[in-house]
Amino acid sequence: MFRFLYENQGTKENIKCTFLDIYINKPLREIKVSDLIITCGISRGTFYFHFQDIYALYHECEKDLLECLEENISDVILSTVVRDFDKYVREVSNIYIRYIEHIDMLRCFLTGSEEASFRQLWFDSLYCKFEKTMEFSSTLSLAKQKNLIRFFAGGHLAIFSNWVLNDCSEPVEDIAYISAQAMFKGLFLENSKKIV
Repeated sequence: MFRFLYENQGTKENIKCTFLDIYINKPLREIKVSDLIITCGISRGTFYFHFQDIYALYHECEKDLLECLEENISDVILSTVVRDFDKYVREVSNIYIRYIEHIDMLRCFLTGSEEASFRQLWFDSLYCKFEKTMEFSSTLSLAKQKNLIRFFAGGHLAIFSNWVLNDCSEPVEDIAYISAQAMFKGLFLENSKKIV
């Protein structure tokens, strides 16, 4: 199922794909190295050559997914810095279209047994990227700046996660527009598009 994510199908990538196929249906704490070596047709030593344990394997898959998700996130952030609403909608739409390629893997991590730690890791990563890219007025206190960064990172994560968990039923452009409203205008602006 996840073969497309790891294009160069070496042993390490095969282990990751097999792990993700199992993780869809089984909590992390119940996955054993023996599950993987039997399915992959490898020795226990081969597994431990690549990964310290199941948790190290999980964290590497998590890192791979976040790298895919955040590949062009700086373009989105920069459009907030220059206050370009339309560019933001375009950039977010492009990113969300790319996210659809990883939808099964995203659902797996957003609903898996470790979903709270995955969301926190994703939030922390987004927070760091927003913090590095966004500029604030020197009149804002550091505490206010941190709160704004939390708002931007948390908003992006919440809107996108909800969209994925609702089977991406809304068109990409609508979700991008809703995200732009949250970032630029606030959700309850009088002239904003109705949010269902």
